[in-house]
Amino acid sequence: NEALILIEKIGSQDLKMKALYNLGYTHTKTGKLVQAEKEFKDALQIAENLNDKEILYNSYTELAKLQQQAGKYQEAYEHIYK
Repeated sequence: NEALILIEKIGSQDLKMKALYNLGYTHTKTGKLVQAEKEFKDALQIAENLNDKEILYNSYTELAKLQQQAGKYQEAYEHIYK
């Protein structure tokens, strides 16, 4: 993705985290669920380092929804109760 390449050059972890979350959300809506899961997990990793509670909450929620859709109820539960 061009936006991520530019953000990498800038070096802003905050922008990268938000871009990854937004890409994950977009990929969820377009049915690219494997890609969405990866992007949410990448956003989570950065959010944990930055202690960004909003992205943490939103990413865990979206991951739980993805797991639920895939029938992985235990994993969905774990994302909700982190």
